[in-house]
Amino acid sequence: MRNSRVSFERPVSSLRDSALRRDSALREESTMFATLSLPEGWKAVQVPPSLFRRFEFTSYPDTRAFLERLGALSKETGLYPDLGFGTTYVNVTVYGKDGETPGGREIEFAGRAAALAI
Repeated sequence: MRNSRVSFERPVSSLRDSALRRDSALREESTMFATLSLPEGWKAVQVPPSLFRRFEFTSYPDTRAFLERLGALSKETGLYPDLGFGTTYVNVTVYGKDGETPGGREIEFAGRAAALAI
């Protein structure tokens, strides 16, 4: 039986070029995020480009009420963020359209979502 090896290694120069392209893309995204004025408590995430905030509540009924208000806001605006939640918290991640950096529409949504948590 013949012993054949398949190599999946990429040349070092190819890996270096790939890393340089990735680093360049991250710097460009960082520059784009630098121009955003985010509502209080929200963070800009570089990869994938998004906005993130964790909302804390004292009880499950408060958490549930926030989720219902957030659902109504999503229906009104047509923006549906990714949600992760537990008994007393909700993690909200808002992505830009088609993988782009979040813009004015997403930032406005973030501000309105924050107002719903009060």
